[in-house]
Amino acid sequence: GLPTHTGNNIMTGASTIFPLLLFFLSSFFYLVYWIPHQSANIRSAVCKCLPILSLCLLVYVNQSETDPSFGRGIFWALVLSASGDVLFIKPTMWTGIVGTLLFGVAQVIYTWTFGFDPWRWDVACTSLVALTAFLWYTYTPQLHNLSVRIVCIAYLLLLFFMCWRVAAFSGRIADVSFECDALGTAALIGALSFVMSDLVIVLHLTVAKVPNRTHWVMATYFLAQLGLSLAVYHTDYGCVHKVNSEYQEPG
Repeated sequence: GLPTHTGNNIMTGASTIFPLLLFFLSSFFYLVYWIPHQSANIRSAVCKCLPILSLCLLVYVNQSETDPSFGRGIFWALVLSASGDVLFIKPTMWTGIVGTLLFGVAQVIYTWTFGFDPWRWDVACTSLVALTAFLWYTYTPQLHNLSVRIVCIAYLLLLFFMCWRVAAFSGRIADVSFECDALGTAALIGALSFVMSDLVIVLHLTVAKVPNRTHWVMATYFLAQLGLSLAVYHTDYGCVHKVNSEYQEPG
């Protein structure tokens, strides 16, 4: 399994600073330098995946023994996302479908990791109405291939479930402390950034060409994964979390 620690590690140690520094430097390099010159080769795959692999390292060395399954979930969701990124380096219909499926499984893992209590039906209903309207008027009419339509709509539904559960998680750990509120907010921003990243793709394909589309898609995508990854620290700061279906303070 992944290594664990007892909660003494705060977000100022080398195990946090080095992966985050690698993440920001590799993200900057990819967005500023590599995108204008990228091509479908192994170097592009490495440059594109390095920010996500940096977050894999961050989660790998910083998960807490209080709730190790949370760290494992975030880690494997990141690994699947990076695998999907590789397939989108040179997109075809089939690599696109498989890549979307990998991202879909990542969303399922994120959803399961952030938990199902409390349910927050108000957030779910509001989000579902917005998603249904979006699919009906924007997305579905433009997809003529049935298999692509099914995969894409299924992915968006999984993305909706992930956002719903992250929003509930964010509310669950709010007001425990400033650090917990910040981590919950970061996770929520991450989930919404995932939506923004995919929204830019959809708008570009179905409504109008989006200037600098790749920059917007990847910048929001990197921000999304960062926000979700930082939630791995929530037990270290004494945030309320779920253990055996009951909330307890880590101690």
